[in-house]
Amino acid sequence: MNNSLTEDVKKHREANYAIHPIILNRWSPRSMTGEGLSDDELMPLFEAARWAPSSNNAQLWRLTGKLTGTVNT
Repeated sequence: MNNSLTEDVKKHREANYAIHPIILNRWSPRSMTGEGLSDDELMPLFEAARWAPSSNNAQLWRLTGKLTGTVNT
């Protein structure tokens, strides 16, 4: 197991806090593009999260979200 950052990661990623290099070196084929999601795309994600299992069936999920360009009230 390599404990150093790859060259590509050094160029494009910077963690705000010290974390293990294995986390920064990981790659996901489902990276986000920054493109906004419609309500028809976003709401099923919240619904799926709402139905996700919890540890020991404790059911203590709290979900929040914020749309870019909106003001918190």
